[in-house]
Amino acid sequence: MTLTDSPDGSDFAPEDAELSTISTLSVGLPGTVPEADTTAEQGDAPADLEERPAPDVPTPSRDGLSADEVARLTGQGEGTVNANTALDRAEGVEPDRED
Repeated sequence: MTLTDSPDGSDFAPEDAELSTISTLSVGLPGTVPEADTTAEQGDAPADLEERPAPDVPTPSRDGLSADEVARLTGQGEGTVNANTALDRAEGVEPDRED
């Protein structure tokens, strides 16, 4: 049975499934990983940098967001309040306490 064929439709392995690891996996091909850590450095600028045209930068809009757009972006209603309260509690903040 593959993971997507599970009876409950779950894509996760069952709780009692044995998970195997492959001990020969590495971050690079054998012989390509440097023996010592190396730091990345910035290379030289391209020779034709001075002649290259500047990229187009869009002109900023002076239009602000409407109240409806702000509400859609930030959320509203009881569901948002409940989610924020749950997040506060998960972070160890007591949302109902006044400082």
